[in-house]
Amino acid sequence: KIKIQSAIKEQNIFELIHTDKSLDDIVLNVKTKEILDALLKQVDKKVFTRLKEWGIRDKSKGIEAKIIFYGLPGTGKTITSLSLAKSLKKQVLSFDCSKILSMYIGQSEKNVRNIFDQYKKISLKTKSEPILLLNEADQFLSSRVSSSMNGSEKMYNQMQNIFLEQIEKFDGILIATTNLIENL
Repeated sequence: KIKIQSAIKEQNIFELIHTDKSLDDIVLNVKTKEILDALLKQVDKKVFTRLKEWGIRDKSKGIEAKIIFYGLPGTGKTITSLSLAKSLKKQVLSFDCSKILSMYIGQSEKNVRNIFDQYKKISLKTKSEPILLLNEADQFLSSRVSSSMNGSEKMYNQMQNIFLEQIEKFDGILIATTNLIENL
């Protein structure tokens, strides 16, 4: 098994981040804790076997989840993401949002596709399914402009459409965090 750190060094999009805290170390809202506990049960061998027997779970696929954590700065969105990963025994790939947006026509859209393509390559190469963390997701998933758009607004909307398509097709665990949920 190739180490994920060496695979990450081959590209300049992702950063490998981790914590020594598990979900048991984090104070969570009761409802949030219930949802995350349900996600953790998906890796329980008895539950996994039963889901496979019932035809609900494909043997070759891992957990699929798209999660958004939101709240004020300092409320623990990122540490909760990292703690969930530790509890699932998964690594976390985070990326620098500033590397997505470009002033050149078509480049931002290409960059968005590249994030998901590189994630797949790393996952295949390392035979792992790291969690993909989109910190401050509001930077690129904010409300779309709908009337009298100029060229840059059209490009931004196009980039967002591609991002949403890629998220929808994503196999694995994707976590987005934001302070500005009302902007999404």
